[in-house]
Amino acid sequence: MDSGPCDLRSVPPSIPDSAILINRTHVCDIRNVKGSEFLRRLHRLGGRKGVAVSFDPKRGDGSHGRVYFGTAFTTLKDRKKELGRGLLHGMCKELGIDPREL
Repeated sequence: MDSGPCDLRSVPPSIPDSAILINRTHVCDIRNVKGSEFLRRLHRLGGRKGVAVSFDPKRGDGSHGRVYFGTAFTTLKDRKKELGRGLLHGMCKELGIDPREL
């Protein structure tokens, strides 16, 4: 069975159901976004935080490229395809941002 962040079996009974639903929504329901949308949202976040954001398509094979968020960087795969939730979380972790900020 799944024991990830969406597993509600380990929730203490003292926590109301509404709080569980709100937390589950924030943790689990981050939509899949295309690579181009991720890049657009990252540029917007960089503007709000005053952090330089750039994309270097030469620093990757084929359709991959490197995204810089300040001094942090990650590899962005094809900008035309959707990024899965796990990949999105991993990329945000490498960039030092919370996916919910996007």
